[in-house]
Amino acid sequence: MMEYWCMVDFVRPNYLGTKQEFTNMFQRPIENGQCIDSTRDDRKIMQGRAHVLHDLLSGFVQRRSHAVLKASLPPKTEIVLLVRLTPLQRRLYSAFMASLGASGPLGWAQVNTLKTYAMCCKVS
Repeated sequence: MMEYWCMVDFVRPNYLGTKQEFTNMFQRPIENGQCIDSTRDDRKIMQGRAHVLHDLLSGFVQRRSHAVLKASLPPKTEIVLLVRLTPLQRRLYSAFMASLGASGPLGWAQVNTLKTYAMCCKVS
């Protein structure tokens, strides 16, 4: 939501208020209404604020598909590089894989993928 505010603020400064005003008026209510444990009131407030935000931006935000840009963009190029693991990375990977084997017959089923990814990102 804050990235969206930044883009709008770049084009029309203060159109959506200050960061704090935007956070209080739109970001928090909309994000609160999207939580799994949101109350009915939270969801109702979220829908109302999202509708107000959509109406505010409908005058100058144009929602288009990628087809508009497809003709003017060069073809997509993907480059795949294979990089060897460092000795430390190899040891960590081996220890991680061994811990999966030790976690019982479920193995990967017991792994919280997002938590594991976050832990791996912290390794430097």
